[in-house]
Amino acid sequence: LQLAAILFLDSQFPEATRIYQTVADNNEQVSSTLRAHALFQLVSIRVAEGDVKAADALLKQILRMPIDDNQMRQARVLSSILGHTGPAGPAMRSMFWGTRPGQSVDTLLLVGLAVEAATLEPDLGLTHYLVGRQLRGHGDPQATRRAMLRAMGDKLDPLVEREAARLLAESSYLAKEYDDVLRGAAILVQPGQPDVTRLLGYDWYERAQWAMTGAVPTTALGMKNGRVQSGPPQL
Repeated sequence: LQLAAILFLDSQFPEATRIYQTVADNNEQVSSTLRAHALFQLVSIRVAEGDVKAADALLKQILRMPIDDNQMRQARVLSSILGHTGPAGPAMRSMFWGTRPGQSVDTLLLVGLAVEAATLEPDLGLTHYLVGRQLRGHGDPQATRRAMLRAMGDKLDPLVEREAARLLAESSYLAKEYDDVLRGAAILVQPGQPDVTRLLGYDWYERAQWAMTGAVPTTALGMKNGRVQSGPPQL
C-alpha cells in the first residue's frame, strides 16, 4: 500500500491501480478496513480518469462491506455527492476530487467550495455539514455551530447525523452555547446508538451541567448497574 500511495501521488495510475486492486480483491488475507482503503483510492483514480460509472460501482462495493462506521459514513457521503444532480453537485465533487493526486489542497478553497454548495442548495443539510467540517478547528466555533444546526435541520443519513451531533456539541461547548450542547448530546444518547457514542453524549451532558451550574454529577450520568443507559438524563 505504501508503494501504491507513492505511485498514486505521482499520478502513475495503472501501476497504482494494479496494487490497489490486488489488495481490494484479497478478502482472505487483508482486513476489510485495508480493502476499503484501497477501494477509496481506486474511486479517486476512476474519477480522475473521468470514469464516474466505475467510481460509483466501487463505492457501492464499499457500502456492502463489513467496515467501521467512519468508513461507512465516508462511503455514504461520497456516494451521495458523486451522484448528486442538484446545483451544489459540482462544488461538492470538487471538494473531494477537484485536484490531481499529489497536488496540495488549499484549505480556504475547500471552505469556499463548501460555502458555494450551501449557497446553491441552502435546504440540503449535507452542504452545511461540509461547511461545518471545513470550519472546525479554525478558531470560529460559532460558525461551526451554526453550520451544524443548519445541517441538522434537514434529514441526514444516520451516521452523518451522529457526526453532526458530535460536532455540534463540541463547537457549542467552545462557543459557550450550552443549550446546543444538550441538543447535540440528546442525539448521541438515543437508543440504538453504540455504547461509546452514548457515553460520549452523557459526557457532554456532564460538561454542560458543570459549565451552567458549577455542579459536578456525583455519579456517571450514563451508567446504571454497570450498563450504559439510553435517552436524556435527569439533570
